[in-house]
Amino acid sequence: MARQKFTDKRKRFLVLAERRTNNVLKSLRVLSNCANPALYKFTLGEIEEMFVVIDKAVSEAKGRFRRKRTRGFKFKRAKK
Repeated sequence: MARQKFTDKRKRFLVLAERRTNNVLKSLRVLSNCANPALYKFTLGEIEEMFVVIDKAVSEAKGRFRRKRTRGFKFKRAKK
C-alpha cells in the first residue's frame, strides 16, 4: 500500500488509528487461537501472565492519550 501524505492531522489520526486498532484486534484473535486445548497445552498461570502484560500495555497506551502535554519550563512559585 502506498504511503499517504496527509495535510489534515485529524484525517491522519482517523486513518492510522483505525488501521492500527484493527491490527491489534486481529492479533488478539490470532492469539486466542492458542486457547484450543486439543492443540496446545498451557497453565492458568501462563494465561494470567500473558494477559497481565497485555493489560499493562493497554493501560500505558491509554495513559499516553490522557497525558497532559507540557510545553517549556516554569518554576513553581511559592505562595506568599
